[in-house]
Amino acid sequence: MVFRIERQPVFAVVAAVWAATNVVLSASEIINRRRDLVLTGKLDGTNLTREHREMILWHDWMPLTAATGITCLIFASLLLVAPSLLGFKRSNAAWICYGLGSIPAIGAFSLLGGAVSEFQLMTEVLMKSP
Repeated sequence: MVFRIERQPVFAVVAAVWAATNVVLSASEIINRRRDLVLTGKLDGTNLTREHREMILWHDWMPLTAATGITCLIFASLLLVAPSLLGFKRSNAAWICYGLGSIPAIGAFSLLGGAVSEFQLMTEVLMKSP
């Protein structure tokens, strides 16, 4: 019996979820570092100006956070339509796709929900800084 990936589309879906998860985790690490720069105002022991911290917030943290959340939503949507596209409606493979689709959906909502409170905290800290 020869194992052929095109006969096992669920493996391709799982591999895609794994790759997407790694991308999102890497992006989250970068986002958190940018948030910490804005909050602490320090980079390698050097004090950052308020203007520099604001630029990090608006030009690094904000676009990275939005893009990561949107990417998660796109992956979730693709997983929800994958059973139709791959032709395995109402099968175990379809339920696997739906279950896997919940992972990036939960990630998107937690990331974007947390981003609101992080943004409020960062703007509050920036307003109080000299």
